[in-house]
Amino acid sequence: MPSLGVWLQSLLGWCTGSLIDVTSAGLARAGYADTWVSGFLCGGLLSGLDSVLSFIPQVMLLYLFLSILEDTGYMARVAFILDRACRRFGLSGKAFMPLLMCFGCAVPGIIATKALEDEKERRLTIMLSPFFSCGAKLPIWATFAGVMANTYWSGYGDLAVFVMYLMGIAVAVLAAVLLKSTALKGDTPPFIMELPAYHRPQLRSTLLHLWDKLKHFVTRAGTVIAASIIVIWFLSSFGKGGYCDINDSIIGYIGRGLQYLFYPIFAAPNGFTSAAAQSDYAWRLVVAAMTGLIAKEMVVATLGTMAGLDGDAILDGSASAADSEAFNAMLGTMTPAAMFAYMAFNLFSVPCMAAVGAAIGELNSKRKSAQAILFWLITSYAVSFTVFWLGNFGTYMYPMSIVVALLIAAAVGFAIFKIVKNKRKVGSMRLAAAESAATVTSTSEEGDGE
Repeated sequence: MPSLGVWLQSLLGWCTGSLIDVTSAGLARAGYADTWVSGFLCGGLLSGLDSVLSFIPQVMLLYLFLSILEDTGYMARVAFILDRACRRFGLSGKAFMPLLMCFGCAVPGIIATKALEDEKERRLTIMLSPFFSCGAKLPIWATFAGVMANTYWSGYGDLAVFVMYLMGIAVAVLAAVLLKSTALKGDTPPFIMELPAYHRPQLRSTLLHLWDKLKHFVTRAGTVIAASIIVIWFLSSFGKGGYCDINDSIIGYIGRGLQYLFYPIFAAPNGFTSAAAQSDYAWRLVVAAMTGLIAKEMVVATLGTMAGLDGDAILDGSASAADSEAFNAMLGTMTPAAMFAYMAFNLFSVPCMAAVGAAIGELNSKRKSAQAILFWLITSYAVSFTVFWLGNFGTYMYPMSIVVALLIAAAVGFAIFKIVKNKRKVGSMRLAAAESAATVTSTSEEGDGE
C-alpha cells in the first residue's frame, strides 16, 4: 500500500497528466499535432506546471511533520544533542536536520535553513545541500550501476551506488571545513536555545506554519522551475530548420560545442572504448547533464531519447528487452572511470531548478546565488577530474572505486584529525590560562593576608 505522500503525488501526477493528454488530443483534432504549438503547451508550459505541483505533496507532508515536531519541543533537543558533532565542521546542531532532509529532496532541506539565525551558517548549509544524494539522482546511479555490473564486473553495481553516497558525504565535510576557513570564515555561532517542555502541538499554529512555507515555495521556487523548463524545452525543440528533434536542436549544438570543456572530466577519448563511440556519445552525455537542470532523473530519459528510444520507458523500466539492451550497449562504450566521473559530475553540479529556485529564495541575493552556483560548478568539475584521472590510473593498478574511496576517506580522516587537534590545543591553552589566573589570584590573596 503506497504512503500518503506517494498517493498524493500520484494523484497530482494523474491530474496534470490527464490535462496534458486532453490538451494534446484537442490540439490533434485542431490539426496541431507534432507542431511547436503542441510541444510548447504540453512539453513546456504544462510540464512546468506538473513539475511544480509534483513537489508540493512531499514538501507539504515534510513540513507538516516537522512543524509538529517543532511544536512538541522535540526538534530543539535533536539540535542540542547533535551540536557538538556538527560544530567540528563549522556548523551548529540546527543545520543537521536540513542536511538530512536533502537525502530525500534538496528543496525542503534548503527551505528548512530558514530556521538558522546566523547568515554565514545558512549560506554554508545551502551550498552543501546538493552534495547529499537525493531521490531524483537515484535513477542515474541505478542505470550506470546496472551497466557497470553487466559490462565489466558484477560487483561494480553495488559498489558504485555506495561510493556515490559516501563521496557526497565526504566532499560535503571537506567543503564545509574549506569554506569555514576561507570564504565564510568566522566563528561558529554559540548554541543558545531554550529547551521547551514537551506539549501537544496546536493545530492552528501548525497549519499557519505549513501554509507560510508552501506559499514561499510556490511563489519563489515555482516561478524559477516553470521558467527554466520552458527555456530548456525551447532549446531542445528548435534548431536551424525550426521545430526539430533534440539531436538537431539548439541544445544539441551547444552540447557539441561544450563537449571539449568536458574532455578532462569524462568526455576524453580514453573515457570510451573506441574513438567512434567517443565521437558519437560524448556530446550526448553533455546534453543529458544540461537537461538534468529540469530534474535529475531527466538525465536518463534524455540519454534514451537521444539514442532513438523511448526515454520515459527507459526511465521507468518499462522499455522492451531490445531497447534496454541497445541503451545498455550505448552506455557500455564508456569506461568505468568515465562512468564514475559522469555520476560524480551530476552529484555535485548545479541541482535541479526546484532546488536552485529554493536557494535563490533563501539567499535573497543575486550575488550570493551566483556564488553558490559557481561553487557547485567548480566542485563538480574538480571532483570529476580527480575521479576520472585516478580511475584511469586505477585500471592498471587497483580497482578505481576503491582507490578513490580510500583517498577521500584519508582526506576526511586527516581533516577531522586536524580539527580535533586544534580544538584540543585551544582547550589546553584555555585551561593553562585559567590555571595561571587561579595561581595569580591565590598568590595575591596570600599577600593580602600577610
